[in-house]
Amino acid sequence: MAIVWQPISLICAFRRGATRISGRRQKSRSYLHSWNKGEIVRVLLVEDNATIGNAVQDHLLAEGWAVDWSMDLRSATAAVVAGAYSVVLLDLRLPDGSGLDLLKQMTARGDSTPVIIMSAYDQLSDQMAGMDIGATDYLIKPFALGELTARIRRAKTSSSAGKSRKHRPSILPQTG
Repeated sequence: MAIVWQPISLICAFRRGATRISGRRQKSRSYLHSWNKGEIVRVLLVEDNATIGNAVQDHLLAEGWAVDWSMDLRSATAAVVAGAYSVVLLDLRLPDGSGLDLLKQMTARGDSTPVIIMSAYDQLSDQMAGMDIGATDYLIKPFALGELTARIRRAKTSSSAGKSRKHRPSILPQTG
């Protein structure tokens, strides 16, 4: 199993590089809480490339979010089943299969966790296949870490709004 578990309370990630030190965060915002709502943001990162994975993990930790990192399909599947995540960042090409298989399993289970695909596949057909299966967004590598953060926030906000709308009846205006 290749899940990389790290004690989040002892890691301080800097935006300018992948330097890690022990100690507490120096920033004033509350640790692991997002948008001042008291909500813990848990991200499952599914990425087999150590360089990309470290950069993304460090960036998300600097945002104050909890990150679990899986490097293969098997451990990612186990993590999705075992944990409740705010968002899943999913690479398509993994050493033991396709990330789309995990997305299909999540959709079949009725899992409404937002999934953002991160892939070097830049063909429109690849993007459409991922979106048709149930992905919330599709990022083409290489991407800016700031863009990733913005897309996670948007996916999380859209997901929360969608959950609250499920209880409201929707009435469409009649035309003609």
